[in-house]
Amino acid sequence: MSTALDKPAAPAPRRRGPDVSDETFRLMVEQQGRETEVRKAEIDLRLQELKNNSAHAEKILGAQERDREAERVHVRKSIQTKLLFAGFCVLLLVGLIVAGMYMGKDALISDILKVLGGVVAGALGGYGYSRIESKSGSQDD
Repeated sequence: MSTALDKPAAPAPRRRGPDVSDETFRLMVEQQGRETEVRKAEIDLRLQELKNNSAHAEKILGAQERDREAERVHVRKSIQTKLLFAGFCVLLLVGLIVAGMYMGKDALISDILKVLGGVVAGALGGYGYSRIESKSGSQDD
């Protein structure tokens, strides 16, 4: 008596794809070769693009560096010019005071110093007020 276990199992049916001729196979391989060449060309193009972008970025950074250096030089010269002018004014004032004292015009020098004291106090007060206003204006924004 034979059972179902004694019988060998039938092989599973295999799917057969379409028959590929040698010519079709050769055309497929050539197509893959062309696609590979296109991909290689795309990669080479992308690498060249990255190199160009890098060179352009370096040029931009160099220009920014030169611009900032020129700005620093300008600011430095501007401050130096203002300090020289202030120093000249102080020397001129000291010279006038010394000349007035030498000529015996103490009352005139006293009046000039009172006026200059008022001007300096007003300038410092205006500067302080503008600083306070600019700080409160920036906090409102």
